[in-house]
Amino acid sequence: MTQFDRLIAFIVYVLMFIGVFTFGVPSVVGLALALAHGHDSHPVLRTHYRHQVRIFWMGAFCIVGAVIAGFAGSGVWLAALVNWGEKISGVSTATLGVSSAGQQAWIGGVMLATSVSLVLFGAAWTLLQSLFGFLRLAGNRPIGHTPVA
Repeated sequence: MTQFDRLIAFIVYVLMFIGVFTFGVPSVVGLALALAHGHDSHPVLRTHYRHQVRIFWMGAFCIVGAVIAGFAGSGVWLAALVNWGEKISGVSTATLGVSSAGQQAWIGGVMLATSVSLVLFGAAWTLLQSLFGFLRLAGNRPIGHTPVA
């Protein structure tokens, strides 16, 4: 394991960590470095590069889910969907004792809470996993099992 390859792995962990506070731009650079160095490196470093790619994708999926939930919670198209559902089912929300505005507000609140939760989970995941990987790399320990060279 060369010091240069090890330094690149440390830099990628730092970029992933910083990416949480800078809208993910350094994380994309870190992903590119991890993908570029992941195939021809020492087996222990290969586990770290694979872990760094996993950190990136987990954070990205959380952000995409948060954006989708945020749009769903914004209620722009939610009112039309509720009205369409009432027409198809023949059951009015007024019959159930819930006003259309109340129902939209409740669904919107749940979706916005989901959006915020996904952002917080993604940020915490990225920060903690970056720190965990950094500390494992500092001790020359792999992440998971070491692949066969």
